[in-house]
Amino acid sequence: MIRCWFSCRRADWDPGFFGLLLVERGVADMKRRLPYFNLVVKKLTQYACRMRRNDGMIRPFGGFGQCSLPRNRSEPVARLDKAAAYFLWPSRSCEVETVLLALMQANARVLDVDANCAALDAAAQAAAAEGAAVLVTPELFPVGYAPLRLSTELDPAGLPAVRETLAGIARRHGIGLVYSLPAVTDGGSWHITSTLVDSAGVELLTYAKVHLFGDDERAAFSPAEAAPAVVDFNGFRTSMVICYDVEFPETVRAAALAGAELLLVPTALAHGFETVPQVLLRARALESQLTIAYANHSGIEDGCEFLGGSVIAGPDGSLLAAAGPVAEILYAEVASDAAGIARNVVPYLRERRPELYRTWGI
Repeated sequence: MIRCWFSCRRADWDPGFFGLLLVERGVADMKRRLPYFNLVVKKLTQYACRMRRNDGMIRPFGGFGQCSLPRNRSEPVARLDKAAAYFLWPSRSCEVETVLLALMQANARVLDVDANCAALDAAAQAAAAEGAAVLVTPELFPVGYAPLRLSTELDPAGLPAVRETLAGIARRHGIGLVYSLPAVTDGGSWHITSTLVDSAGVELLTYAKVHLFGDDERAAFSPAEAAPAVVDFNGFRTSMVICYDVEFPETVRAAALAGAELLLVPTALAHGFETVPQVLLRARALESQLTIAYANHSGIEDGCEFLGGSVIAGPDGSLLAAAGPVAEILYAEVASDAAGIARNVVPYLRERRPELYRTWGI
């Protein structure tokens, strides 16, 4: 977790404005720091929007941002030249808390649970060592993505043991974990599910896929009907959907209206659908103003070539992190109040007119 303080002073409302940004952090990975610094500068802008003068105007001017970090508070590790500076009320301060999200992008072995859990264990260990609060893994990763084979060859009696193994991985490495497995309902139907456990291995949230994609999924599984639920997790109101679900604005909007600020999405997206992570995911994040973490497979499983391309998109539609086509662990820092700030700047959710939309037949 990062704690960041900034304070601003002014001399009347003229270019005598001075802003100091002080960030304290114990991790020395510059690749992840720089995007975060940009986020904090953006936050200064957004706070200016809240504390504007009576005439409603914000008066920017060219300025500089100096970031001083760990060990020695005067040691400069990054400089944000040409950062926008804005007039704020004097003596204002704000504490920002962030968490580090991690996505596992990898190639699973179909029906080789031991090998897949070993790969997941190694990823959890690596992510925990980096300070990540949660590791999101791809759709059906512990068993591999092969719907028809899973429905005919996988013994559902073994699934509780797999769940316990995965909870043990989270507990052993002290990291939250999102995993996806098949589940059999009391009525005998098969669902694709995802589960969020905390760093103690305690189950916080489950979700069953509502929108099934393609003939194989529809032949092997039944669509669920329950809306995405929301829980508190590491300072975020957190929800989940699975793969194709996120491509429907209604699903993501339902999570947002239930209070979600962070949406965790295991997926199994094939090659040829590049616009989904590159365009659609960012649109979903922007229109419902939440962070979306989307973890995909890589490589080939049961004849399906996966795209890779996992992404983390911010509530303003910004791309926080993006993976290539091969196996990797993707990271991004996310501020706990990022969704709230976005929803205050442009209040899409608050200014909806659902009664009117119903008269339109929506």
